Amino acid sequence: MSDSDYFDELLADAERSLTRIRMNLDDLGYEFLDPNPIVFADETDKAVLNNLESRWGTLPLFYKEWYRRFRNVDFSQASSQLFASEPCDVAGLGLNMTLVFRDIKSSLILRDELAVSEMEVSRERNGKEQHFMPTGAIASNCEPKGVWLPDATIDPVLFNDGGGPITFTTELRMAIAGCGFPFWVHLFKRRIISLPLKFGPAWKKIEPALRRGAPPIGCRIYN
Repeated sequence: MSDSDYFDELLADAERSLTRIRMNLDDLGYEFLDPNPIVFADETDKAVLNNLESRWGTLPLFYKEWYRRFRNVDFSQASSQLFASEPCDVAGLGLNMTLVFRDIKSSLILRDELAVSEMEVSRERNGKEQHFMPTGAIASNCEPKGVWLPDATIDPVLFNDGGGPITFTTELRMAIAGCGFPFWVHLFKRRIISLPLKFGPAWKKIEPALRRGAPPIGCRIYN
């Protein structure tokens, strides 16, 4: 199987799973921060991708394939539910959301914001200039997830919050295997649970509904 065929199959699986998780969330009354949490790429997005590479050099192979299929994926929860003042089944569910992969234009705006906050977004390595491109999410150590360009590899490290290096495909696999919310999957495996919010989700009640029809894609997404 060629790299192109591999990524086509992998991303087709991801599309089906993400679409199903979105439907399950709609059924549960989850309110998205963005009313369109999945936006697919079109010809204008391909032009944006080409312009980015002409400025800063090539993107990693998986990133290019991702942006050719998806413009934007953002499952963040509306603040009214994330910080709910009253309990409900999905209260706080979007805490530590991993399914956030901004479109290229938004990523570049975020990069400018990071530069204003004096984060390093440009550097020189081996005599060559590199540029940081954030993907939109924040790691548990409060550092933005992203990749340094140019990068001609397949799937470089997206972030390392102290638990070891995590790549884009690993992040995606874990997110979908956790039915969109790996944070709560791991939290509720503990014997003693301390909720970081006033009201957390009724996880054991809603987890079966979140998993309905959305099989994990780990079989095709290992590095």
